Amino acid sequence: MKAEINANSQKYQIDFSQGKSLGIPIGVTSPLFFIQQPPTISKLSVDGFSGSVATGAGCNVEQVCFTPHCHGTHTEGSGHISQAAETVHSLIDQTPCPARLISLQPELAADCAENYACELPTDYPLITLDLLQAQLQDSQLTESGLIIRSLPNPVEKSSRNYNQQPYYPLLTTAAISWLASSGLRHLLLDMPSLDYANDAGILRNHHIWWGLEETVDTPDFASSRSLTEMIFADDTIADGYYWLELNLSSLESDASPSNPKIYPLQRVLAHE
Repeated sequence: MKAEINANSQKYQIDFSQGKSLGIPIGVTSPLFFIQQPPTISKLSVDGFSGSVATGAGCNVEQVCFTPHCHGTHTEGSGHISQAAETVHSLIDQTPCPARLISLQPELAADCAENYACELPTDYPLITLDLLQAQLQDSQLTESGLIIRSLPNPVEKSSRNYNQQPYYPLLTTAAISWLASSGLRHLLLDMPSLDYANDAGILRNHHIWWGLEETVDTPDFASSRSLTEMIFADDTIADGYYWLELNLSSLESDASPSNPKIYPLQRVLAHE
């Protein structure tokens, strides 16, 4: 099924029959980040009710305990780092929009002229401004969303324990500052966090993205941007332009589990 949609003063053709999910399910094999405890799923047991058809109940009822930031794909708003702790639903516009998917091979910190907010090991992988601009070439980031897939891209990302493999790629200060100064509204990453897990709570890249760093000139809407972390874009999904749906859950929190979905997108030229 194909449709034509007008967005950002452009006309697009979208193939809704070719949607691809970028979300990692939350379950017993979910990734682990920052904490050691995996999600737990148990049967509800109350007043003689077992929550299990197998043990005589009329229906299955499960209780699920998880942390959105730590156990899979999730979308954050600036309430993640504000004293008010606003919910992600109260801050961001979830209207589907054009987005671009790019794949980047990070550089080692030892070989990189750019820096991150705190000192990192010399073998730490970094995504630099040079890498971004080389991939995006003449793009002015007119799309509303940017999806970054880091290389290599093993399926194991969908169940990785980042406490044992902490060296997930990071954007340098120059790279995130450039993105933050653009018109982007949605940033999606296959890393568990936009910042280093052990940065003493500075979270400078988060602050830059949401316009809370005075040294970076950002749009007025920066505080209403979304940040989606821990996606997985498998290798069957080509780099290119897509129609993006964030697909947040209805959970009212500073972060919501999400299942971003993308559909192939083509610009329709005016003379067509």
